[in-house]
Amino acid sequence: MACVNSPWTQILNIVKPLDIIRLAGHIFRMITSKFETKTVKLENLDNCNLVVVSNPPVNSITQQVRADLYTCFHKIEQTSQEFVIIYCRGSTFFSGGDITEFSDKPPEPHLPDLVQLIENCKAITISAIHGNCFGGGLEIAMACDYRVSFASGKFAMPEVKLGLIPGAGGSQRLPRLIGIKNAVEMLATGRINSALEMQIMGAIDQIIEGDLLTSTLAFIKNINGKPQKLSERSVINENLDEIIDKLPQNPKAPLLNIEAAKWSLDQSYEEAQPKERKLHLELRNSLESRAYQHLFFAERRAGKPNILKNHQARPLEQISVIGGGLMGIGIAVACYMAGKKVGIIEHSDEAATQAYHRLRNVLEKSAKRGKLPSGVNEALSQINITSNQADV
Repeated sequence: MACVNSPWTQILNIVKPLDIIRLAGHIFRMITSKFETKTVKLENLDNCNLVVVSNPPVNSITQQVRADLYTCFHKIEQTSQEFVIIYCRGSTFFSGGDITEFSDKPPEPHLPDLVQLIENCKAITISAIHGNCFGGGLEIAMACDYRVSFASGKFAMPEVKLGLIPGAGGSQRLPRLIGIKNAVEMLATGRINSALEMQIMGAIDQIIEGDLLTSTLAFIKNINGKPQKLSERSVINENLDEIIDKLPQNPKAPLLNIEAAKWSLDQSYEEAQPKERKLHLELRNSLESRAYQHLFFAERRAGKPNILKNHQARPLEQISVIGGGLMGIGIAVACYMAGKKVGIIEHSDEAATQAYHRLRNVLEKSAKRGKLPSGVNEALSQINITSNQADV
């Protein structure tokens, strides 16, 4: 009798076995879908798996991002949601790979493996794109079933500018997405295309407005099934002579990109992608690519020289503009509007007089547009024009 009146028996009399099964399934889905790291978070949004990536400032695809996404998509395979949205926080989608890795052996997981995992996902995948979608970012987007973007989105395969070809299927998926001719032009030049241009070529399924996630969810409501994988599609041959004729014979990278893209015409993705990866890794250590990589980092270091790291800029008290032509006057007015004390130096008294009349004309036009709160005369009294350098 004690067994019959036990708490477990009472619960079973209240809760139906089917409800228990449903509850267990819900708890299992909650446990398996929970995933969060420093760079990737898996959320549930209107019964969709939302993959949120955050790797500021430009969401580059570092080893940590690849590892977190790799684990995240394995988690997704254990869930029952029909859709997966890949979304990047900040001002941009994935801006490309981590170039600092190029000088060493690529750390696992490798980008081609991650891209293939995304393409093989049983759920319907959508890339929600804003900002830049470059290089490896576009390779990830092409692995998805659908792509939506703000009109301001920009797309490119810039590997050629580093003396490289893509390394994660870009040279094989891009011709299957937008055609061999369009793909070759992007691959061989590194040209940046707008979202509208990509939509016309067939790469973007919809240009969206407003809130990125809200608009992506609205797009999902009109999806009719999972399309054929991009890597399984065929490519129609087109005449490439016009593009090839415009390219210089040196450097080699543009022609190597064309050669790789042409593999898509008569080779399966499974045959061509390993060849692409092998050539990509070989080119990383080529003299041409090493020179481009050096230039890439040098240009970025030039704006932040180490010699200035521990120094504070002196207060800017006065600005002297040499020459009172149209450009000089424009600079002087801009500095005055910023609240700085300004002087203009001319080579002669006559030139200084001409500069004064030129300045008055510019100030009067600014005042008419309501952009000179202090008034013309006050501005003229504050901007000193002289032919004597000692006066400024």
